Amino acid sequence: MIDSTQSRLNWEGYEGLKLGKSEHNGTLAIAKGTLNIKDSTITGGSFSIPLSSLVVLDIPATEAGNAKLKKHLLNADFFDSEKFPNADFSITNVAKTVGDSVAITGNLTLKGTTKSVTIPAVVKMENNTLTASTPKFYINRKDWGMNYRSENSLGDELIRPELGLSISLMAKK
Repeated sequence: MIDSTQSRLNWEGYEGLKLGKSEHNGTLAIAKGTLNIKDSTITGGSFSIPLSSLVVLDIPATEAGNAKLKKHLLNADFFDSEKFPNADFSITNVAKTVGDSVAITGNLTLKGTTKSVTIPAVVKMENNTLTASTPKFYINRKDWGMNYRSENSLGDELIRPELGLSISLMAKK
């Protein structure tokens, strides 16, 4: 069982042509999930990310811009959290690479669209507790239909398509 109090997803979004600050960042909770563990490594599993748990970190919570950005990200142009309240990841393959490193392939579902992604991770087992962490990796938000206003609008071009993500998981064996 994944420990939701010790697991999270970090996100970064990037503005392309705008002057000034070019990055927003924050976290999302990993609310529920399981990992299949054999010989101190992950062999399978799945987890859900409630989009309502989105936190913006680069704008102080007391500033109006924080709530405005959160509302913008949860609306229909991006996550559409009212219609699709969760993002889901289901592991389809784990390949050992070097040392504690693995390549985790799985199906990521956002906005009702499922795409296969492969994520590098470091997996460690200590005292019956498994930790898995990823370096920052990137997905293209447009692959899941996250387009600002419309796919071909100038507003959409001001926001780079890459989302930077990193994941930290903890689970008890």
